[in-house]
Amino acid sequence: MNILCQKAKKYAPLTALDEPDSLLLEVSGSAHLFGGERALLDQIELDFESLGHETQIAIAPNPKAAWALSHLKPGICVDEPNLTQILSPLPTHCLRLSPKSYSLLEELKIQTISELLNLPRAQLFKRLGRETLQSLDQLMGSALTLIENVPETQTFKLSQDFTDSIRTSETLERFLSDLLRDLCQKLESASIGATQIRITLTHVTREQTTCTIGTATSSHEHAHLDKLLKLKITQFNLGLGIDRISLEALETAPIFTNQTTIPGCHPGLDLGSSPNLSAWKDLITNKIGPEALFQLIPTQSHLPERAQEKQLIPQKYIPSPHPTGTRPLRLLDPPEPIAAMALLPDNPPAQIRWRGSVMKVVKADGPERIECEWWRDPAPIPARDYYRVENKDGLRLWVYKQGSPPKWFVHGLFA
Repeated sequence: MNILCQKAKKYAPLTALDEPDSLLLEVSGSAHLFGGERALLDQIELDFESLGHETQIAIAPNPKAAWALSHLKPGICVDEPNLTQILSPLPTHCLRLSPKSYSLLEELKIQTISELLNLPRAQLFKRLGRETLQSLDQLMGSALTLIENVPETQTFKLSQDFTDSIRTSETLERFLSDLLRDLCQKLESASIGATQIRITLTHVTREQTTCTIGTATSSHEHAHLDKLLKLKITQFNLGLGIDRISLEALETAPIFTNQTTIPGCHPGLDLGSSPNLSAWKDLITNKIGPEALFQLIPTQSHLPERAQEKQLIPQKYIPSPHPTGTRPLRLLDPPEPIAAMALLPDNPPAQIRWRGSVMKVVKADGPERIECEWWRDPAPIPARDYYRVENKDGLRLWVYKQGSPPKWFVHGLFA
């Protein structure tokens, strides 16, 4: 239905879905372009029939009346003066009421719109309620019916035909790259980027070969997308030759330009020079598959070994927030025991023996206390006091003590 709703934009700028099987078109400003309402109705019916769809169409002054007439008197065009006369004989089920309201109508032996219109308005509201009265007013055009316009979607698809078929991968690569450049220019002019592009090759035998390239973030950069495209070309079997190539952006998203410099600052300062993680991910996933990459995502835990878990990186990469607090780049699993000496019980260690070497601490910060998770661990676990320590060579460790008397461990290493 969404596709048909988009196709109906050729008849009217405002189109809406009326589930499960109806479309609503606001044609008051466009019917004259087709030669009048009757000519427009015939044209819509002819066009939809060519698409393989049977239609029941009616034109009326308001959406509710148009829906009722299309289902009960298809093919009719009604203007405002004749609306009451045309609608009066219709059954009440064209009001599209709730089962409770229909039960009340059955109790009162009311079967047609004309019988409702003959009732005094105050009595109608008292006996049948607000829903029936409002629906009747909408049907007759005395109350407003709101419809939600389905916005028009842009299509980004380019094709190229060849009189002499393509038989080599090098030729195919060159023409696909040129076609991709045109597609990127079209995307850029609309401030849109593609996250998924479908490549379709039509063989001289009329068979088609398709594949897709995907990106983590929307892009219209030809150089980047061309690299992904070349990874796919080697998978194609050209057979007897290719006489048509097509590129279509299946999924798109807006692109916002990032500021890369600060006016008045040193010209060498480049805010956009950081590594492009998304581009790197695109190359990996398009070459060996998305299941090859993982990312660490935060979990609901304060314990460092439980604070993150490994998950597959989704197609549309969403950076994960960093855990709270300063954490080392590398965690040791399990933490390694050390011998530590502190001047006072709550002080950081002044000297550490780890992996057979003695390390004198020159800088330290802490403690940061992390309690156990009593709701997860059946047996109580003592709290940990963490310290960041550094030796004279710049080696920075994340150590903690636990229990009484305290036992010391190295849990991580900072970069």
